[in-house]
Amino acid sequence: MNTSDYLLQTSQDQHLALITSQERYTYGDLKEASACIAQELFTQGVRSGDRVGLLSTNSLFWVASYLAILKLGAVVVPFSATLPIRAATQTEFYPMQSSLCGEAVLPAFTHKCIACIGRQP
Repeated sequence: MNTSDYLLQTSQDQHLALITSQERYTYGDLKEASACIAQELFTQGVRSGDRVGLLSTNSLFWVASYLAILKLGAVVVPFSATLPIRAATQTEFYPMQSSLCGEAVLPAFTHKCIACIGRQP
């Protein structure tokens, strides 16, 4: 059992997990979003030991992505949301298998994540 499994398996689905300026999310929401992102990353070829960059503001997307990456046994490489996209994706400095970017950069993927938990993007 890894950290992601422990946090999500020992929580109660109806309990509040995350509050943003616009929404409240339960552990059930977080579990669904994290599973969806993990499946997408696995489909994209992310495996245990791979590095995955994560660039996003504090949000359900960020938390779910972080837990999804850990679930796969991969390594999260978090970037500050203030970092220019170009700097975060220069793989000669940060060789990564994949990169996840948040709402402003990759809205389709973020909306897919939110859709996993039955919410409107």
